[in-house]
Amino acid sequence: MAQEQGPGEGAVTYEGLLREQAGELNELRLRAGAPSLRVIEKRAAQLFADEGVRLPPATLHALFSGTKYAEAEKLLVLVRTLMSWDGPGRRCIPPANDDPVLNAWFERWAAIKRAKPPRQSPRSKPDPVIADIEALLQRGKSVRDAGALEEAEEYFRSALDLAIARRARGQEGWAWDGLGSCSWREGHRELALKFFTRADRIADETNDVLLKAWCLYNFGVYWRRRRKPAVAKKFLEQALAVADSDGCQKAAGWTHHELAEWEREQGNTRQEREHYEAAVQIGLTSPDDVLAGWSLVNAAWCAERAGDAVLAGLHFAHALEVGTRVGHQDIVGRAGEGLARTAGPTDQ
Repeated sequence: MAQEQGPGEGAVTYEGLLREQAGELNELRLRAGAPSLRVIEKRAAQLFADEGVRLPPATLHALFSGTKYAEAEKLLVLVRTLMSWDGPGRRCIPPANDDPVLNAWFERWAAIKRAKPPRQSPRSKPDPVIADIEALLQRGKSVRDAGALEEAEEYFRSALDLAIARRARGQEGWAWDGLGSCSWREGHRELALKFFTRADRIADETNDVLLKAWCLYNFGVYWRRRRKPAVAKKFLEQALAVADSDGCQKAAGWTHHELAEWEREQGNTRQEREHYEAAVQIGLTSPDDVLAGWSLVNAAWCAERAGDAVLAGLHFAHALEVGTRVGHQDIVGRAGEGLARTAGPTDQ
């Protein structure tokens, strides 16, 4: 990778970063033997079909020319495809999705994302239709979280229809995200992935960092359930990087929670505990009581497995307090069971 420009060497602008990235991509392409766009597209499809990322010639042209932003997934698949040649006509094994060699590419993408100028609205006064769409989205989230998924879907679809008619791309993205969350909770994972993918494209188009963080999180959860741990972790780490860069606390907290579960499945008890503790802190300060409650319960289980009954009891007691305050019976039940297990003789 080329080094970043220092002070006085040139302005670090959105357009400049895109051109710099294009230069790096073209260097990779030359080392690969300068394959055509069609050859690159075909090679990517052969190598990474299970990741659901396409590289049509128009996207490739924009990346190599530095004229258009592309989401991180497409950029990294392109880089890995180009690295699957070690010379003209010589194929080799491409780096995995979690290979450290990709870190610099993702960091460059994140810099471009931060530099991307926000879309300017030409309207000088509030649009009542946009307010109606926002109200529908908010109502959809409320009834979804209460478990009324069919009703929530109706609100999200109404918001989607209005957003499309009004060409309100930002609200359209959140409507797709809402529909994806409902489909996921109903067990329709592939349909949910399609909805999340549409939301992700709009997040990139509108530079909505919060929506992007949630989309990356959802992709990570999807691939973890598909038993693709390396792909899942890469998406979750990207989600955390995006959320942390823009202060999206709730998204960062739930991503820590999901990463903790990922680490547990890999047998990494220390990292599991660290992620749950991070989720606890974010949940308590954001505030997100459900995140805090579940993360406290899980952090308590970590302490309990490590033989630290005192710390486990403190976490269970705190989780019980949070769960009782917000009326979350599942958290209350798990915390109460944990307290009963960890209580000493004097507490009987």
